[in-house]
Amino acid sequence: MNLPNFHGFTVVIYTDGPMTYVGRWDQQIGEQILLNDACVHCEGDDGMTRDEFVLRIAKFGPRATHKRFVVPAGVVTRVRTLGEVSKELLGI
Repeated sequence: MNLPNFHGFTVVIYTDGPMTYVGRWDQQIGEQILLNDACVHCEGDDGMTRDEFVLRIAKFGPRATHKRFVVPAGVVTRVRTLGEVSKELLGI
């Protein structure tokens, strides 16, 4: 899967499974997406759904738990910039 270049943007990466990733897009190399300063959420972590997690990130910003993180592009269903998500969810 060849995705658009989001270099330097903080993105929300949705997957076909329970995982959601937020981080600053570095690059896509083949079937791997490299994120900097990323946080990872699995459906149900901290008692939150994916939507609740994304809303919290939109309100308060991401708190990086990984300096660099690799996301397999094959599981990605959607990528949106955090700014786009914030505008939609928070009405700003």
